[in-house]
Amino acid sequence: MEELSLLENAIMEMVREKNTTFKQIKRKLKIRSSEAIDSLYAALSKLEMKGYIYLNDYDEYQLFSKDPSLSIGEVHINKQKKAYVVSGNNIIFIPDTHLNGAITGDIVVVRRSNYLVKNKTKGSVDKILSRKRGELIFDYINGEFIPYDYPFEVNIVIDKREVDKLVEGSRVLVGISLDEVNGSYVSTIKSIIGHKDDPQLDVKTIASANGIVIDFSEQALEQAKCMPATVSEEDVRERLSHDYSMDLRDKTIFTIDGINTKDIDDAISIWKKENGNYVLGVHIADVSHYVKPNTPLDIDGRSRSTSYYPYRYVIPMLPHELSNGICSLNPGADRLAFSCMMEIDKTGEIVDFEFLDTIIRSRKKMTYEDVNDIFEKGIAHHDYDPYLEDLSMMVELSKILSDRKRNRGYISFGEHDVYYDDDDGIAIGVAKGHRGIAENLIENFMLCANETAASFVYWFDVPGIYRVHPTPNVKKIQMIIRSLGLSIRIPSNADRPRVLQGILEKIEEVDEGEVFSDYLLQSMARACYSPRNIGHFGLALENYTHFTSPIRRYMDIRTHRIVRTVRDDILSIDADELYEDLQKNCAYASEREMIADKTERDVNRYKMAEFMEQHVGEVFVGYISYISRSGMTIKTDNLISGKVPIRNLECEGFRLNERTLSMSNGEVEFYIGDKVEVTVLSASKELGKIEFSINRQLGKAKVKSLYRKAQ
Repeated sequence: MEELSLLENAIMEMVREKNTTFKQIKRKLKIRSSEAIDSLYAALSKLEMKGYIYLNDYDEYQLFSKDPSLSIGEVHINKQKKAYVVSGNNIIFIPDTHLNGAITGDIVVVRRSNYLVKNKTKGSVDKILSRKRGELIFDYINGEFIPYDYPFEVNIVIDKREVDKLVEGSRVLVGISLDEVNGSYVSTIKSIIGHKDDPQLDVKTIASANGIVIDFSEQALEQAKCMPATVSEEDVRERLSHDYSMDLRDKTIFTIDGINTKDIDDAISIWKKENGNYVLGVHIADVSHYVKPNTPLDIDGRSRSTSYYPYRYVIPMLPHELSNGICSLNPGADRLAFSCMMEIDKTGEIVDFEFLDTIIRSRKKMTYEDVNDIFEKGIAHHDYDPYLEDLSMMVELSKILSDRKRNRGYISFGEHDVYYDDDDGIAIGVAKGHRGIAENLIENFMLCANETAASFVYWFDVPGIYRVHPTPNVKKIQMIIRSLGLSIRIPSNADRPRVLQGILEKIEEVDEGEVFSDYLLQSMARACYSPRNIGHFGLALENYTHFTSPIRRYMDIRTHRIVRTVRDDILSIDADELYEDLQKNCAYASEREMIADKTERDVNRYKMAEFMEQHVGEVFVGYISYISRSGMTIKTDNLISGKVPIRNLECEGFRLNERTLSMSNGEVEFYIGDKVEVTVLSASKELGKIEFSINRQLGKAKVKSLYRKAQ
């Protein structure tokens, strides 16, 4: 038993002796004041949550261990919309009539039955101890709250003043307490997600279900309304009155972004020195000038941690007055920026740099599409003519940086973007995204600025925010290569970026190589934020941070503050205090990033299934991207993923070989990487599921034969 307080130990001694009521405990411990009573309630609640004591049907506290049929666990709902409780290593299935008001995420006391039903342990919820999240989505229809995509009835009561704000067809996120009134749980409307006629309602619903808050706090909105719409002459004078400041409005500076981008974080400039070195300017929106620590905007931004971009919809980290207004580097508008000015030699090495507080005026909002037209297809865009010399110099520098990046062992962990053709919110077409010269140029320049910011803080031995990526385990890489059946020798130094990069390049030489490399890369640890710098394996960099997107990422705002303080007032930094604060910030930001990624995956599954609902019965070509006990995953040529369930294969005698990750019935063998023709059996956007049947093999994975010949 963990160490308990004096009060908790006193309670445990009484309960060990005999079952005891609250009044008896209060009387024996001579607890009288309201503060002491509150402490007693808190201690009893903690002991109950930890599974030490249990309040039985006679309102007596007893030792939890006295009743072996009781367990504590968390309520989950599976894909078949059945409820179960996870208690340690045990799974207890709960009939919907025995949930007793419990919802997903609740921590409950569950009573196991003494018999199995279909080899599954059954039970009933005896008591709800706490609501871990306590939120569900409801549709407001005919004056009633109907659970959305939740299979069980939940009775709630909401204050009439909140209900009066709704209209027929509203979809709302509801917080559900444990307090009851006439058998219904007292609840509050946490946010209005949208209306049934909103074409983006499905996307906003998925985001809300993942815990993403769509509405800003009233305090943050009020503060945003007070933000200036333009940079005033007073702002200019104030900025230029300090050291490390510069007016760059006379310089040729522009932005390159997606055609629909409205929150523009970064602008770029370039010129050459007499020695032939490039001077690259990466000018970042100075969000930290407007978002001060612990103000409402800062609190909301820190809570969201990032902007979310699921399927043609933006849930911004900051209100539009900032994200699309005074902070966005819009063309022709004066803006405050935090500029990283880097001198880069002909080999791509950054030989000098400085961070400046600047005023800029972007000359033009360029698009990836137009720049790619000019440099990939030779298509002229005459409004770009005044900038072609600078653009050509940037393309030249970007190629140098790409070569340097590749030579140090850079590994791209990003999957191909999926783009949808849309008709009033419904996906009617899916295609691979194009990553061209313009996208690579911006990535290369932003990598330089991020690396420079991280190195600046690291060299001064000050706690900072680092974007870190752990070194992979060589044995795990060897095991995956073997399970895929690839005849590739993995050297003992495969945990070096350049070596792993070489292995991936060999794999990607063949048609299905993308499937193999994706499988290998997805098995590795993901990048995250940390105040402890261990380097970034995928980028093959010793120092890396996020500096270039403060409109979209809160950690970039924090990095700006740290860099500026190191530059201007390093002696004011309390290293221990800063490190402790950054530990919490980094852990939280990494968690929110995973939520953003999950939301994007959920939306993609929804939209892919929505598209495939229009193509049931049609034939597609793809590769087997995964094989498991549940069946095979197929990724089609247009990047849509669906399953061939094991039940569809068992009737043909197929069995899984876990060692080789293959399916065989003695005559036909399927491996990851095999090219197949499939038919769409069914699709459900609500479940995010697509089911295929395999018509025939179109080709065996060529990688095996390729490397066997090489040996």
